[in-house]
Amino acid sequence: MGAVIGMLFAVLFQQPLQDAWYRLRKRSTRALRSLGRREETGPAWRTFSLGPLQTSALIVEGDGESPIPPETVYVHVRDDEIELPPDMRPWRSEIAAESEQLRAEGRTPLWNGPRYAVEAFDISRTALEERPEVHLRLRPTDYYTFLAAQQLDRRLPDGTTPRSRYLDPDRPLEAPAFLQCSFAVNIAVVTADDMLVVSQRSDRVRMAPGVWNSSVNEGLSRHIDSSGRSAPDLHAVARRGMREELSLEPHEYSLDLLAFVLDIASATGAVTSTPS
Repeated sequence: MGAVIGMLFAVLFQQPLQDAWYRLRKRSTRALRSLGRREETGPAWRTFSLGPLQTSALIVEGDGESPIPPETVYVHVRDDEIELPPDMRPWRSEIAAESEQLRAEGRTPLWNGPRYAVEAFDISRTALEERPEVHLRLRPTDYYTFLAAQQLDRRLPDGTTPRSRYLDPDRPLEAPAFLQCSFAVNIAVVTADDMLVVSQRSDRVRMAPGVWNSSVNEGLSRHIDSSGRSAPDLHAVARRGMREELSLEPHEYSLDLLAFVLDIASATGAVTSTPS
């Protein structure tokens, strides 16, 4: 009797059980494939990390060891100045008004110097040696425009933010020029006995006050680093920073350009050099 009942259950439920098992396996396979696709469609890039320290610095060119020759870096400057979108221009006016209020009160006004914005950054290789060849296109701007544009999470009249409207997390190099208004040279000074020199930013600066920084951080200045109509020279900017910040002259160190870096947290550009 037990054998007959067992055979009856096997005949009645074999196909439904097989069908259910097939559907379960198919759904599991689709779920795993979907998970794999989601992982594959994530960012193809990673920011620089040092042990457990994760930074917002995205290295866009350079390996940190092979210097980028000065003769393969081409800097082009356009004459037309950067303008903020209409609904962000009041933010710059607020900064200018705040500065004037500080001046009227006999306090130190907010510094506003002529700067450069990065409109385009192109990388190629030389024909024979395949060395990096970099083309930078810059446009005039000022520090107040930079401060206004860095309010990336401030709400615009339509409810969006500059970050959500203009920045694509999958294409960080395609940020508009008005969001890349602070191009600077960062220098890591390594001493003869293999010690790294670091500096601490003043508590009086507007951006990142009190933060530990590279040995020298020098922004490109339109009235200092551009002689006449000539474009700025990045190595000359680095040497100026070494002289102003550390009182070191060119004969006291060697200077190598090692990388171009984008700070994805603030959409600013930087050059990383290492003298020793």
